[in-house]
Amino acid sequence: MLPEYEFYEGTWTYRSLMDDPDVETDFNDLRFGAGIITFGNIAYDQILDGKLDMGGGYELLLRGELQRNTGGIVGVRWTGTGITGTPTEGWVYDYRGERTPDWSGATDQADVIVGSVIRTVAHGGAPAGFSATFYMVKQ
Repeated sequence: MLPEYEFYEGTWTYRSLMDDPDVETDFNDLRFGAGIITFGNIAYDQILDGKLDMGGGYELLLRGELQRNTGGIVGVRWTGTGITGTPTEGWVYDYRGERTPDWSGATDQADVIVGSVIRTVAHGGAPAGFSATFYMVKQ
């Protein structure tokens, strides 16, 4: 494993929120999704095995890649696909995220990725194209 992959591999607490600009909206009403993301093996910038477990049999298999520019890794992009025979069968979501910057002198700063998610394929009456913001904190 390359040292720069260590940040991404592992287990993350995932939360996504609806993009509602009304500051009066109750925070609990912004919830779109939550669960545990595990990025297993990453090789040649490819996420070879990952999973989003939302509990109750709601799981997505994750495949994707780390994104680079000349300065190194600048983000991560992956697709979550539902599993045949489960409540997520037919689901497809796409994710793009970036690592948050480190603060000099910060205390208790966690490893965090922030980004957006889009429902790529309609399912269960929910239309394709809906997007939300996510953040994930490394466990």
